[in-house]
Amino acid sequence: MTKKITIALAVLLAVAAFGWFVGRPLWGRHRCGQIRESKLQNLRDNNVDLEDPRNQYLLNIVDHENIFCEQFYGLR
Repeated sequence: MTKKITIALAVLLAVAAFGWFVGRPLWGRHRCGQIRESKLQNLRDNNVDLEDPRNQYLLNIVDHENIFCEQFYGLR
Protein backbone atom coordinates (compact mmCIF):
# COMPACT_ATOMS: atom_id res chain seq x y z
CA MET A 1 0.00 0.00 0.00
CA THR A 2 2.77 2.45 0.88
CA LYS A 3 4.55 1.68 -2.39
CA LYS A 4 1.39 2.52 -4.38
CA ILE A 5 1.01 5.84 -2.54
CA THR A 6 4.67 6.68 -3.18
CA ILE A 7 4.31 5.89 -6.87
CA ALA A 8 1.10 7.93 -7.09
CA LEU A 9 2.78 10.93 -5.42
CA ALA A 10 5.78 10.63 -7.74
CA VAL A 11 3.51 10.59 -10.79
CA LEU A 12 1.54 13.56 -9.46
CA LEU A 13 4.75 15.48 -8.87
CA ALA A 14 6.00 14.65 -12.37
CA VAL A 15 2.75 15.85 -13.96
CA ALA A 16 2.80 19.06 -11.89
CA ALA A 17 6.43 19.75 -12.81
CA PHE A 18 5.70 19.15 -16.49
CA GLY A 19 2.74 21.53 -16.33
CA TRP A 20 4.78 24.20 -14.56
CA PHE A 21 7.89 24.09 -16.74
CA VAL A 22 6.30 23.27 -20.11
CA GLY A 23 2.62 24.15 -19.97
CA ARG A 24 2.92 27.52 -18.25
CA PRO A 25 5.23 29.09 -20.88
CA LEU A 26 3.11 27.70 -23.73
CA TRP A 27 -0.11 28.99 -22.17
CA GLY A 28 1.59 32.29 -21.28
CA ARG A 29 2.79 32.90 -24.84
CA HIS A 30 -0.73 32.24 -26.11
CA ARG A 31 -2.38 34.35 -23.40
CA CYS A 32 0.00 37.32 -23.69
CA GLY A 33 -0.50 37.36 -27.45
CA GLN A 34 -4.28 37.35 -26.98
CA ILE A 35 -4.14 40.23 -24.52
CA ARG A 36 -1.88 42.32 -26.79
CA GLU A 37 -4.07 41.77 -29.85
CA SER A 38 -7.19 42.55 -27.82
CA LYS A 39 -5.73 45.87 -26.65
CA LEU A 40 -4.65 46.82 -30.17
CA GLN A 41 -8.06 45.87 -31.56
CA ASN A 42 -9.71 47.99 -28.86
CA LEU A 43 -7.61 50.98 -29.98
CA ARG A 44 -8.55 50.34 -33.61
CA ASP A 45 -12.24 50.04 -32.68
CA ASN A 46 -12.01 53.46 -31.01
CA ASN A 47 -10.63 54.93 -34.25
CA VAL A 48 -7.13 55.54 -32.89
CA ASP A 49 -4.64 56.02 -35.71
CA LEU A 50 -1.77 53.76 -34.67
CA GLU A 51 0.43 55.11 -37.46
CA ASP A 52 0.25 58.64 -36.07
CA PRO A 53 3.46 59.47 -34.12
CA ARG A 54 1.37 61.35 -31.54
CA ASN A 55 -0.20 58.03 -30.54
CA GLN A 56 3.12 56.22 -30.13
CA TYR A 57 2.74 56.41 -26.35
CA LEU A 58 -0.32 54.13 -26.59
CA LEU A 59 1.72 51.50 -28.41
CA ASN A 60 4.43 51.89 -25.78
CA ILE A 61 1.87 51.21 -23.04
CA VAL A 62 0.62 48.09 -24.83
CA ASP A 63 4.19 46.86 -25.33
CA HIS A 64 5.08 47.53 -21.70
CA GLU A 65 2.03 45.58 -20.51
CA ASN A 66 2.99 42.74 -22.85
CA ILE A 67 6.51 42.66 -21.39
CA PHE A 68 5.02 42.47 -17.89
CA CYS A 69 2.76 39.61 -18.99
CA GLU A 70 5.71 37.71 -20.48
CA GLN A 71 7.73 38.24 -17.30
CA PHE A 72 4.81 36.92 -15.25
CA TYR A 73 4.71 33.71 -17.28
CA GLY A 74 8.50 33.37 -17.25
CA LEU A 75 8.97 34.02 -20.94
CA ARG A 76 11.54 36.78 -20.40
